[in-house]
Amino acid sequence: MLFRSLNKETITIHLPFDAMSEASIIDINGRTMSLLPLSFISKGMHEFVLPHLPQGVYALMVKHGMYTLHDTFIIHDSSIFH
Repeated sequence: MLFRSLNKETITIHLPFDAMSEASIIDINGRTMSLLPLSFISKGMHEFVLPHLPQGVYALMVKHGMYTLHDTFIIHDSSIFH
């Protein structure tokens, strides 16, 4: 499972096989925002629209089948750092 791109509006994730999946963004205070509720997702590239996020540090968590992937990113002004 690979994050293919991340920008201020969207994230694109490659999922290598069909499975039950969910995706969330967690802010530095532990608040969780769901990008994808638990559902069956087919393999391939999937693009998700990010909610409006103020400046800060965030974690992206994707659960796909029995695997979980975490990644962090920072939003500062109009830039996003991955």
